[in-house]
Amino acid sequence: MIVEILVVSFIGGLLSLDVSAWGQIMVCRPIVCGPLIGLLLGDLKTGLIIGVLLELIWINVISMGAAIPPDATIVAVTCTTLIMLTERMLPLGNNFQGSYRIIVLALTMPLGEIFTRIDIKQRKLNAHFVHYLDREIPKGNLKALGKVNYFSLFLFFLKGFLFSLIAISAGVYFLPKLFSCLPYGILTGLNFAYRLLPALGLAIAFNTFRDL
Repeated sequence: MIVEILVVSFIGGLLSLDVSAWGQIMVCRPIVCGPLIGLLLGDLKTGLIIGVLLELIWINVISMGAAIPPDATIVAVTCTTLIMLTERMLPLGNNFQGSYRIIVLALTMPLGEIFTRIDIKQRKLNAHFVHYLDREIPKGNLKALGKVNYFSLFLFFLKGFLFSLIAISAGVYFLPKLFSCLPYGILTGLNFAYRLLPALGLAIAFNTFRDL
């Protein structure tokens, strides 16, 4: 499991670059991240289900211009990974699988906001790189431009990698313990709520397109 966590965290770091730092070819969207993580962990179907659910919920969240919305990529990577890794550790039947998944969804969605706060602080550090280039470019040191770009990309990757690694590692340890403490009545209600998630996602999508 340790190797799987490291590999997924590495992929999470790469996918987080696509949000705004490099590429922006939309591989960072949950509908892509979910199936990709599912494929890596050997369960494409589960990855696709989680990816589609998160995409419907976050369909109106897009990084445009200077706006930095909650990061849906990190949520998709951590949520899909935690569901797939920890479900192996629990004796879940069809009655409680939905309950567990909605718990993981609810606990990982705030990670998008936390990651965005960290992202904003990192972007403020870019001002130091700009001042460095202001000194070096007039001297004819054009190589400094490439070095700064690559180093900044590395920092963005490192942020995504470490955040994914910490979040997934903590989730693997705590989530099974939390689930085992919940009473039957709550689990039954959560299982019903999980079945309603597609309807919630579609409602968000319809409302988004209605406002266009």
